[in-house]
Amino acid sequence: MTAQESYLSAVSRAMDCSSSTKHRLLDGLRQELSDTDADFEALCAQYGAPEDTARELMECVDPDELKKRKRNKKIAVGSVFAVLLIVCGILFAYYLHAKEVINGDFYIVIEETTYEEDEIPDDLFSEPDGKGID
Repeated sequence: MTAQESYLSAVSRAMDCSSSTKHRLLDGLRQELSDTDADFEALCAQYGAPEDTARELMECVDPDELKKRKRNKKIAVGSVFAVLLIVCGILFAYYLHAKEVINGDFYIVIEETTYEEDEIPDDLFSEPDGKGID
């Protein structure tokens, strides 16, 4: 990676705008940097720190685009946070259920059913294939 590419990469990381706007602004800077064969430190001395250059380039961006970008970023972060919160809730519920099973904190109710001799249903004596026992 050349010094110009390193400088452009650092400027790109410091910019907070849409990719199309970023490419448009960086293409202009790339053309300006193509005339020099300086190393990274010389580029910083000549054009300023990459963060400062990014700030200057960002002044050319439409404020409405920046507001939209910030709003979309807030929505994305909020959505990720909501999903993580839901996943944590599900895991906590699963933990509580698993804890009950491991500790044996559940109840089994056994009901004893008694039949008189003439009240026994015929389906109790049938095989699973539906045929009775002969």
